[in-house]
Amino acid sequence: MNGAGNDFVVIDEASFVELDPSAAFRRALCDRRRGVGADGILVVGRDDDADFSVAFYNADGEPGSMCGNGARCALRFAREVGFVERARVEFLFGSERIVGEIEDVARPAVSLPDPSGVRFGDEIEIEGARLSADFADTGSPHAVFDVREIRDVNGETIYERIEEIDVERIGAILRNHERYGAEGVNVNFVERRGEGLVIRTFERGVEAETLACGTGSAAAAAIRALRENIPSPVSLLTRGGDRLTIHFTRNGDRIARLRLRGPAAINFRGEIDATFIERRH
Repeated sequence: MNGAGNDFVVIDEASFVELDPSAAFRRALCDRRRGVGADGILVVGRDDDADFSVAFYNADGEPGSMCGNGARCALRFAREVGFVERARVEFLFGSERIVGEIEDVARPAVSLPDPSGVRFGDEIEIEGARLSADFADTGSPHAVFDVREIRDVNGETIYERIEEIDVERIGAILRNHERYGAEGVNVNFVERRGEGLVIRTFERGVEAETLACGTGSAAAAAIRALRENIPSPVSLLTRGGDRLTIHFTRNGDRIARLRLRGPAAINFRGEIDATFIERRH
């Protein structure tokens, strides 16, 4: 499945447990040349305390934090396999309790944690460039950089458009920057266009630019709403060409009740070959 191009292997928990999956197996499954290929794995199962639950693993095989695009895909999967039938449900994504709305199965919506740790204006210098970073945690930690505020040593704007940025290279440097500690951070570049935003994201765990990032889009929307008084909802054009919509409420300098709506599509259905399973174990 994919949510705005952010793609996942989605598996019923009962089937996943039978595979006895190790971290190495999970990495192999996400391998785009010798596995199925994905940005991550979503394991969806029944739960006594919610309509269903989701365990999420990044492409590196390790457990991941909150993933908004993954949550929407898991919600659609739960509907497809009959775990839920109502339009409004509650489910667990890791330890987060999420409210999902699936009146339109092609564009479901999910709640996200309120932004926390919000701060503005972290000054960072890399490769002769001076960057001003804002930060917000929306279930995953995100640094947000306004493209037109990336300047050279003379204070001149380096990039006029977001398409000019080498996200793979610069994103990798910033993702591991000492300012963000050992765990690192997801890196988002944004550009204001008209009433909305254009966004590109380098995701930790995937260690590459992805075609979309739901929690990154939420963080960017929250930051720009506070900085520029952009009203809800905020529309964001992703690298993959899809649009994500972030709804929220604002009370002074506090953003709350984040809700992410966007596409959730089934790419294909298939079986994992037994030989693949044996070799990867």
